[in-house]
Amino acid sequence: MIRYERADLAETRRSTYVIARTADPRILLDILTATLGRTGVVRKVRTLYLVGQTRIHIDEVEGLGAFLELEVVLEPGQTDLEGKQIAAALPTEFGIAKQQIVAEAYVDLLCRQAAVARRGS
Repeated sequence: MIRYERADLAETRRSTYVIARTADPRILLDILTATLGRTGVVRKVRTLYLVGQTRIHIDEVEGLGAFLELEVVLEPGQTDLEGKQIAAALPTEFGIAKQQIVAEAYVDLLCRQAAVARRGS
């Protein structure tokens, strides 16, 4: 299980995360679902590339389509400002326009899409 903390902003932003490894993910899912409920389910296929200190994620998300996520992993002693400078150059290198940047998590996009579909029915 991975817990992310990051702002929902369509700009370069810091993301921190914690990974909890488990020998039995199904039991962990059952416990968490019974305790907290379920907001949604994200089904995706991720292809990962590493270029220098940048992780390039190409995600095919069921119900949403294809996404590109760029993640600069700070090296020991590297400042947030240095990471932001590297990250700020990446959209231009990949030909990504500012209006194409998505701030929300996939689950939030799926929930919004479902709400719009319910209103339209």
